[in-house]
Amino acid sequence: MTSPRAVALSLAGALAACGGAEPSDPPAAQAPASFVAFARDFEGFESWAAFPLGPGTPAVGEIEGPRTVFASRLPAPGEAALPVGTKLVKVIGDGPVETRQVFAMAKRGGDYNAFGAKGWEWFELTRDARGAVSVDWRGVSPPDGTAYGTNLRGGACNECHVEQGAATDAVLTPGVAPTGR
Repeated sequence: MTSPRAVALSLAGALAACGGAEPSDPPAAQAPASFVAFARDFEGFESWAAFPLGPGTPAVGEIEGPRTVFASRLPAPGEAALPVGTKLVKVIGDGPVETRQVFAMAKRGGDYNAFGAKGWEWFELTRDARGAVSVDWRGVSPPDGTAYGTNLRGGACNECHVEQGAATDAVLTPGVAPTGR
């Protein structure tokens, strides 16, 4: 009777002869085909890579004050687009956390927002005094009556991000925007 160890060694030898004895490296991690962000996905965003922008000129519906963009992931050199699952958060203002304006974009992927910044979903977030994040609105365009809820062509977020970010995957922040196109 052949022992299980002998059978395993024999099988390993046969595989070695075919070039398959050594296990190959696991396949590279691939970005998911789609990603749906929730409030929990933005928790702790202030620990992400930060890009202070200074006061600048407020966009439609934004308050005055300093701006900082936080990125969950930065583009690799030569990368033309950020991968699905990337999240960017823009914080405006310098008062207590619960008084600052917070907008975000998440790379949802697929055909989401096909007529705007393809693959990107927009958010307005709020934080309580402890910094906990909640989602006020989300979608391809802000709802009417909100800070960005205007009648601009394509929705306020798409309006600027598509026109000004055509070569940078709709990302407008230097250092975060991919440059490989």
